[in-house]
Amino acid sequence: MGSPDDLAEMLEVVTEPVVALDGEGRLAFWNPAAQARLGLREEDAGADGRARLPAFLAAALDAPAGAPFLADTPEGLSWEVAARLRAGGGLLLRLRDVTALRDAERQAREAEETLQTALARELARLSQLETLMESVPAAVFIAHDREARVITGNRMAAELCEMPPGANPSKTAEDPSATAHFTIMRDGAEVPPQELPIQAAAARGVAARGVQMDLAFRDGRVRHIFGNAYPIRDEGGEPCGAIAAFVDVTDRLRGEQEIRRMNETLEARVERRTAALQDVNQQLESFCYSVSHDLRTPLRSIMGMTELLQQEPPEGEADPGYLDRIRRAAERMDALIQDLLHYSRLTREELPPSEIDLGGLVASLLEEFAFEHRQRGVTVENRTGAERVRGHAVTLKQALANLLDNAAKFTPLDAAPRLVLFTERRGGFLRLSVRDHGIGVPEAYRERVFALFERLHHPEEYTGTGMGLSIARRAVERMGGRMGCEAPGDGMPGAVFWIELPLAGGGEDKA
Repeated sequence: MGSPDDLAEMLEVVTEPVVALDGEGRLAFWNPAAQARLGLREEDAGADGRARLPAFLAAALDAPAGAPFLADTPEGLSWEVAARLRAGGGLLLRLRDVTALRDAERQAREAEETLQTALARELARLSQLETLMESVPAAVFIAHDREARVITGNRMAAELCEMPPGANPSKTAEDPSATAHFTIMRDGAEVPPQELPIQAAAARGVAARGVQMDLAFRDGRVRHIFGNAYPIRDEGGEPCGAIAAFVDVTDRLRGEQEIRRMNETLEARVERRTAALQDVNQQLESFCYSVSHDLRTPLRSIMGMTELLQQEPPEGEADPGYLDRIRRAAERMDALIQDLLHYSRLTREELPPSEIDLGGLVASLLEEFAFEHRQRGVTVENRTGAERVRGHAVTLKQALANLLDNAAKFTPLDAAPRLVLFTERRGGFLRLSVRDHGIGVPEAYRERVFALFERLHHPEEYTGTGMGLSIARRAVERMGGRMGCEAPGDGMPGAVFWIELPLAGGGEDKA
């Protein structure tokens, strides 16, 4: 063990205050650090330690030696005090200034409390942000870094990209395989990942407004999206992320395309309907004029004959010719009214189509006309085959009957009527033609003959109401067909009236 001088030298170099008290509690010795920090002087040697030492050390004198304890001074210093029993009796006190350590610990605690408070506020803010994102009726994406490698989104964002909730939809992620099931397109070309709106906003601070893009999925489906992207900046104003919001406008664009398509065809439909209305108005005007004219003709005849009968002397007998002319005028009026009723029914009645054996229908019709044709000397050559068309059988038969009657009627009086019936395919239609060797129809009148009450000859020369061809054409058009008139060709006399109807089964010409 060292000498007292050695102990004194050791205490000299110790930087912490050390104080020794004897068994009576008197100050035995102290080192320079204790003299400087505790204000001890040489004359304090042997003084009562309780009276001379600072008050904060009084507890150390009463405390059992052992573990150190902390004591605070009125000046705001903190000391760690350790008391040990001396071998010859008394105490050895060692003091360590822990003020800086206590301040650091306090600052650490305060910093931790501040951090905890800030973290709680941030969690609350994130919770509010998440609630806000979920309540927004749009797909919201947030890029958390400049490269937009990590992007989070709300529920609608996951649904838009067809990914699980919480998945990373970034196209610039370190592992982009998660988004390989869709491609982002613009104007028909794939957009490079670095040029996508949210990536450009995060990396370069470029805001994108009113961006329209397409999500093209592997199965061929396409979603059209529209939205904006804005950068998120740090305290220095540099971009550190981005936020973007997009909405699915697929249904809206389809609706707009349909509206555009309808608008494009609207003008054409209006023109067609206007033309149809004008045609109807012209027909109505012609109809009214013709009806008033043709109905008044027999009426004037009846009225004239009646006046002549009234002028006959009472005892005289009326001229039988007057009564005959009255009868013919009444019959003509009756036929005209019947034809008007027939034309009106064709306009109003439904004509449900069905498959018709045209050859059988023509044969049946010619058999019905056989007696009348023999009486009038009509020769008919039937070249129709076993063709089938779609139409209304009863109406088609009436139309053909009008054509046959018309062809047999307009024949020079000194010649026997000759008719030829033949068919030919024209695309998905079958044309049935009735060719006669009659007086023919001038080219300028080949369309007019189908107008209501249109006659090229005086009623006394060729009988009829002038409605037969009109009725026939109206019937054919109601069945989805067409009807016309043309010259036989090769300088042959007469005319050819034809009817075209859809082939049964939509057959095409194989020739």
